[in-house]
Amino acid sequence: MLGVRWLYEELGKDGRQLKNPFPWLGVCSEGVYEYLYYVADRMNWVDLMNYLNQWSPDMFHSVDTRKVLDYMVRNNYARILMGT
Repeated sequence: MLGVRWLYEELGKDGRQLKNPFPWLGVCSEGVYEYLYYVADRMNWVDLMNYLNQWSPDMFHSVDTRKVLDYMVRNNYARILMGT
Protein backbone atom coordinates (compact mmCIF):
# COMPACT_ATOMS: atom_id res chain seq x y z
CA MET A 1 0.00 0.00 0.00
CA LEU A 2 2.98 2.26 0.56
CA GLY A 3 3.70 2.14 -3.18
CA VAL A 4 0.16 3.18 -4.09
CA ARG A 5 0.26 6.03 -1.62
CA TRP A 6 3.71 7.11 -2.87
CA LEU A 7 2.44 7.16 -6.45
CA TYR A 8 -0.53 9.36 -5.53
CA GLU A 9 1.72 11.76 -3.66
CA GLU A 10 4.15 11.88 -6.58
CA LEU A 11 1.19 12.92 -8.74
CA GLY A 12 0.45 15.75 -6.29
CA LYS A 13 -2.55 14.09 -4.65
CA ASP A 14 -3.08 13.34 -0.96
CA GLY A 15 -2.81 9.58 -0.64
CA ARG A 16 -3.53 9.28 3.07
CA GLN A 17 -7.28 8.68 2.67
CA LEU A 18 -7.12 6.03 -0.05
CA LYS A 19 -8.77 2.69 0.45
CA ASN A 20 -6.63 -0.42 0.29
CA PRO A 21 -6.73 -1.63 -3.33
CA PHE A 22 -5.54 -5.08 -2.19
CA PRO A 23 -7.59 -5.90 0.94
CA TRP A 24 -6.75 -9.61 0.74
CA LEU A 25 -3.09 -8.83 1.57
CA GLY A 26 -3.91 -7.92 5.16
CA VAL A 27 -1.79 -5.03 6.34
CA CYS A 28 -0.68 -5.05 9.97
CA SER A 29 -0.32 -1.25 10.05
CA GLU A 30 -4.09 -1.10 9.77
CA GLY A 31 -4.26 -2.87 13.13
CA VAL A 32 -1.90 -0.30 14.65
CA TYR A 33 -4.14 2.50 13.38
CA GLU A 34 -7.26 0.82 14.74
CA TYR A 35 -5.59 0.27 18.12
CA LEU A 36 -4.39 3.89 18.40
CA TYR A 37 -7.84 5.13 17.43
CA TYR A 38 -9.46 2.78 19.96
CA VAL A 39 -7.22 4.07 22.76
CA ALA A 40 -7.89 7.69 21.77
CA ASP A 41 -11.63 7.00 21.74
CA ARG A 42 -11.61 5.22 25.11
CA MET A 43 -9.57 8.02 26.69
CA ASN A 44 -11.78 10.65 25.01
CA TRP A 45 -8.77 12.28 23.33
CA VAL A 46 -10.71 14.05 20.60
CA ASP A 47 -7.69 15.95 19.31
CA LEU A 48 -5.76 12.70 18.85
CA MET A 49 -8.71 11.15 17.01
CA ASN A 50 -8.83 14.24 14.78
CA TYR A 51 -5.09 13.90 14.15
CA LEU A 52 -5.53 10.23 13.22
CA ASN A 53 -8.41 11.11 10.89
CA GLN A 54 -5.97 12.56 8.37
CA TRP A 55 -5.21 8.95 7.39
CA SER A 56 -7.40 6.05 6.43
CA PRO A 57 -6.66 2.76 8.19
CA ASP A 58 -5.84 1.25 4.79
CA MET A 59 -3.08 3.73 4.03
CA PHE A 60 -1.51 4.00 7.48
CA HIS A 61 2.05 2.65 7.66
CA SER A 62 5.13 2.67 9.88
CA VAL A 63 6.21 6.23 9.05
CA ASP A 64 2.75 7.41 10.08
CA THR A 65 2.97 5.42 13.31
CA ARG A 66 6.10 7.37 14.18
CA LYS A 67 4.34 10.67 13.42
CA VAL A 68 1.44 9.75 15.71
CA LEU A 69 3.74 8.62 18.52
CA ASP A 70 5.73 11.86 18.22
CA TYR A 71 2.44 13.77 18.37
CA MET A 72 1.48 11.84 21.50
CA VAL A 73 4.81 12.65 23.16
CA ARG A 74 4.57 16.35 22.26
CA ASN A 75 1.08 16.47 23.79
CA ASN A 76 2.00 14.51 26.94
CA TYR A 77 -0.15 11.47 26.14
CA ALA A 78 2.78 9.19 26.84
CA ARG A 79 2.98 10.50 30.41
CA ILE A 80 -0.73 10.01 30.91
CA LEU A 81 -0.55 6.41 29.68
CA MET A 82 2.49 5.67 31.85
CA GLY A 83 0.88 7.26 34.89
CA THR A 84 3.66 9.79 35.46
